[in-house]
Amino acid sequence: MAEDIYEKLCHFTIQYNGERLYPKTEFLIPKEWGGYPLGTAERLENNYCTADLNNDEEAEQYWKSVWEPSNIYTAAQLIFQSEDVSLEETVYELVCEEEGRSMLLWADETEFGNVTYVLYEEGLYDFYIVGYLGNMEGFEKMIQVDYHFELEIREEREEL
Repeated sequence: MAEDIYEKLCHFTIQYNGERLYPKTEFLIPKEWGGYPLGTAERLENNYCTADLNNDEEAEQYWKSVWEPSNIYTAAQLIFQSEDVSLEETVYELVCEEEGRSMLLWADETEFGNVTYVLYEEGLYDFYIVGYLGNMEGFEKMIQVDYHFELEIREEREEL
C-alpha cells in the first residue's frame, strides 16, 4: 500500500528558478504573485489561498509567500500565515522538523485526500520536496523526493 501511495504522489512537475523539473501537478502561477505556485487543491480568493489542508472537509484560509531578505546575512524562506492559529503552528512545526530551508508550499488533490507539499532548499543547488497528508490529528509525512545536482567545471583555452 505504501509503495502505491508513493508512486501516485511522486509523479509531478515543478517549476523552480525558471527551470521545469520532472520526477501530475502543473502549477498555476499567478503573475501578481510573482510566480508563487498554487496547487490543484488551492484557490486564490482576495489575495488569500483556500484549501482543505487537513482533509476535514472545511477549507482553511491562509497566506503564503517567500520572504526575500534585504541583506546578505539572512536567507529567503517560506512565510505562512493563517487566522487559524493551530494550523499556522502546525505548519511551522512541520517546516522546522526538516533540515533544509522551506521555500514553497502548495496543496494538490489526490485520491488519498489533499497532500501539502513543501519544497526545501538544501545548500546552493540541491533541494527536496516533502508531501504531507493532513488529518484531524495533524500531518503525516508521506513522501520525499530529493534533487541533487552535479556540477562539472571544465577549463577550455583557445590558442591565440
